[in-house]
Amino acid sequence: MGTVEIADNLLGALKEEAKTRFVTDDPSNLLGGIVRQHLLDVCAPGFERDPMTGVGTRQALRVRIERAMFGLSWADRSVYQEKFLCIDVFKFKEYVAAVGNVEADVVLRELAAALGRHFGDQDTYRFGGDEFVVVLGSREAWLPEAPQRVVVAHAVVEVAIHRNQHRSGHVSRWIQTHLEGGILASSPEGTHLTCLDPIWLAQTYGRL
Repeated sequence: MGTVEIADNLLGALKEEAKTRFVTDDPSNLLGGIVRQHLLDVCAPGFERDPMTGVGTRQALRVRIERAMFGLSWADRSVYQEKFLCIDVFKFKEYVAAVGNVEADVVLRELAAALGRHFGDQDTYRFGGDEFVVVLGSREAWLPEAPQRVVVAHAVVEVAIHRNQHRSGHVSRWIQTHLEGGILASSPEGTHLTCLDPIWLAQTYGRL
């Protein structure tokens, strides 16, 4: 890939325009968000699908959440609400040690395929090695019959948070952190987590 040349005065010009339009002395976060989003849109082909399972990647899920967080405009302060199904293969390392990597990969592919058939490949993501996240929306949680001798643990994570473009990076990390928490809290019996933004709680129910 060749070297991309960027004019020295480009960022300065963008900062001045942002200061004029958004009335702020420090538009760095805003500009950074615009640049990152555009780079994700046009410069990262191939990251969307996990090559082994064929479902979406964790990166693709993050991009989807960030786009949904944008809402209708930069001024959108509505509430983003979503429900996720977090899935983890229980004691997967022990299973790999017993059957080997080849057989374990078969199990992951079968699990991903079953989730994709039920929820759709566009809503199913491989979150980690043996971890999957499904964007449920209004649907109920569902688990496929566990392939072979594995036990599938799961948790449902519901999030509600105000859209805010000036803290979009924080908001995205907040959601990702709770999805990681859903993976950690998952159990064979199932776990339910409700994660509410403190600002949303304060505005909805008043400060306690």
